[in-house]
Amino acid sequence: MTQYEPRDPELAYGAADQEFSSGTESRSDRSPEEIEREIERTRSRMSRNIDELGDRLSPGNLKEEAKSAIKDAAHGAVSNVGEQARRTSSRLSKSFGTTPFPSLPLAPESPGC
Repeated sequence: MTQYEPRDPELAYGAADQEFSSGTESRSDRSPEEIEREIERTRSRMSRNIDELGDRLSPGNLKEEAKSAIKDAAHGAVSNVGEQARRTSSRLSKSFGTTPFPSLPLAPESPGC
């Protein structure tokens, strides 16, 4: 589930939630009891939506989301640094061949030392 998907599919409002048809019945032909039931369903759905928004925007939840984002970013940075170090090491070993440093000639010993 993504961050913006409703946790409860009933929370989403769409054309399927409307109970009038294109036939002979119109909204004005419904009984007061039917209208009251629709109002109650809408009120209940809105209440659940508000509760879910409150949960998503709670300080604890926002803190956890921020911690997760920081952790993911840090993990990506560490992985990137590690990969760069491996590439640099590989390039250095190719540049120097099998020995890590070129051989330097030793200075001859001076007489009298």
